[in-house]
Amino acid sequence: DLREGKVTLPLIAALRNSPAASRQRIVQQIHAGDVFDGHWSEMTDFVQTHGGIEYALALANTLGRDAKESLRGVPPSAERDALDAAVDFVISRVN
Repeated sequence: DLREGKVTLPLIAALRNSPAASRQRIVQQIHAGDVFDGHWSEMTDFVQTHGGIEYALALANTLGRDAKESLRGVPPSAERDALDAAVDFVISRVN
């Protein structure tokens, strides 16, 4: 995603939770494109260390539970079953 200029939720959360100096260094590396020139492990460590993965997984689980709860109001059908299974698939894929 970063190669395409997309910043994802784990990185956003880590940036929000990190100290200013760490955040500044990572942002500079992203803008310079240095992330892919030997700094990828630093980026992944940064996201892990500052809670980006944990935050994104927790949010995915919460939204998955909310989606399944919303499906309870839908009459039983193959479509509802497919949506329920899709939530399970996405959450298990994320975890």
